[in-house]
Amino acid sequence: MEDYFSIGELSRYQNISKQTLIFYDKIGLFRPAYVDPDNGYRYYTARQLDELDTILILKKSGLSLQRIKELLEHYTTESSQKVLREQLGAIDRQMELFIRNEPDAYFALFRKSHAEWEATEEEVDAKELRHIEKLVEAGDMFLDHRPELSANQAPALLISGRYDPVCVEEDRKYFRDHAPYGKVVVLENSAHHPRLEQKQEYLQAIFDFLKENGIR
Repeated sequence: MEDYFSIGELSRYQNISKQTLIFYDKIGLFRPAYVDPDNGYRYYTARQLDELDTILILKKSGLSLQRIKELLEHYTTESSQKVLREQLGAIDRQMELFIRNEPDAYFALFRKSHAEWEATEEEVDAKELRHIEKLVEAGDMFLDHRPELSANQAPALLISGRYDPVCVEEDRKYFRDHAPYGKVVVLENSAHHPRLEQKQEYLQAIFDFLKENGIR
């Protein structure tokens, strides 16, 4: 169609898979300008390129799709400054890891994680996408379950990496304050994947927790 990009053309132009574009449409993050009612084909305009660029940049900076969606839906100068402060905080935590352990230590953890996954970066992205799709299908993608913590009467364990940009200290504090029988273990040399970055310590934390609660 004249003046429109097909989903295939946009995929090639922006170096993003068609499956990802379809997924973004399904969750309401980035919708096509026009959908052919006869065949369901999606089409995009040139004006939308800047919006997609913004989404991709924010995603690369570490923002979750939920945060990006919220930011674009309620964009103000104040909200953009708040997001920037959050991202600067995440960068500060990563820099602290560099300072403490030297850059080689961090990259060694990163390479070790991917080596143990035995997956390419593309395969990891695909796995993450499938996981998110399942959350969307279940209706849990944008739900905040934290208020349910206070009603949980079972022992609960949260294992978090010190430099995790997703589960940050604010989240750990909330868990400590609201989970009646909760325990937080912070692994000092891990980021978002402590089960891989500090496998032995991760398993030991689980074993200790089970022992403390008489679970065998």
